Amino acid sequence: MVSTRGHKYKFMDGEKVLCYEPDPNKARVLYDSKVLEVCEGKDKRGRLNGKIEYLIHFQGWNSSWDRKVGEDFILKDTEENRQLQKDLAEKSQLHQGTYLYRKERKKQREKSLTARIESLTGHGALKGPSLSEEGSSCSNGFSR
Repeated sequence: MVSTRGHKYKFMDGEKVLCYEPDPNKARVLYDSKVLEVCEGKDKRGRLNGKIEYLIHFQGWNSSWDRKVGEDFILKDTEENRQLQKDLAEKSQLHQGTYLYRKERKKQREKSLTARIESLTGHGALKGPSLSEEGSSCSNGFSR
């Protein structure tokens, strides 16, 4: 743990934040995250280089995905930034094969299933067995 005496950091340990996906090959989206630790960057020889890094935990993810990122990857958890998070998530869905939020994937599957049912049946409800004139729903070929 780095001593924070005398230093002012943009984010503090334990603070809930929004963090951009650090992998440049993936969609640019914001994840709900938490600052685990504030770290001062070091060069190859182990000397402080003045860069501040934050150890970030992505909420709902395994700790093996925790990453050190610079301040430019992190945003405060505000209503404005939440709207940006939502906008980026919607935009990323336009690109095939990119990340979808779990809730959005579920909604998308439900819509897809509903559309498939409608295309197969011609309307929103499945056609079930019809009642015969006697009021029986049995259609096994046997008569009473």
